Amino acid sequence: MDLNQLKTFVAVAEEANLTRASEILFLSQPAVSAQIKALEAELGLTLFNRNARGMTLTVAGNVLKQDALRALSAAKNVLSRAQAFRSSLIGKCNIGTISEPVVLHLAELLSTLMKTHPNLSMTLTQSISGIVIDQLLEGKLHGGYVIGNVNDARIACIPVSPIALRIVAPYDWKDKITHADWKDIARLPWISMPQKCSFSKITERIFARNGLTLSSVVAVDQEETHPALAWP
Repeated sequence: MDLNQLKTFVAVAEEANLTRASEILFLSQPAVSAQIKALEAELGLTLFNRNARGMTLTVAGNVLKQDALRALSAAKNVLSRAQAFRSSLIGKCNIGTISEPVVLHLAELLSTLMKTHPNLSMTLTQSISGIVIDQLLEGKLHGGYVIGNVNDARIACIPVSPIALRIVAPYDWKDKITHADWKDIARLPWISMPQKCSFSKITERIFARNGLTLSSVVAVDQEETHPALAWP
């Protein structure tokens, strides 16, 4: 039994006539008749009542027609899914993030990926830029977000959006920092980020250009912790 026989069986059942079924299938009438006889022989059943007016399904034929329709539909689904697999990515994709999903527009990214690659399973891991880069090089991540430049030929980068960095301090220090120079600001007690964080590297470079180093009293890797330490 093959799908062509089932397709022929369904066509004859729906048309109740060999000639019309032959025209629909673009086959000769003898070829259609031979397929029906071969199917009946394989099943050991008579599928049609034959008379001068055409062909009608037997009780068994009527039941098996529904099975044949389901089999043909399943075969069509197999082809459709195979086509989807050929035209899209399949498997797991691990992405490293560095901030809140809203800031990175992750909803838009995930929505686009799900539409274009429905067979892709996504995993998001929040970290800091330096660790995201390390995990990319180690093969633990397939992609990720980082802040700042990545000077490594093994990693391809696409600029997403510029960011603005600001120095913030308790409101009581407003007069102290409003007219302060770089030396005054560098001497203040800083809440810094770990070395793997891009903000730490960017800040160090800015002060280094002025021949200065920061007076860091504590390094914190969680953004929400900074306000709690700065404004106890």
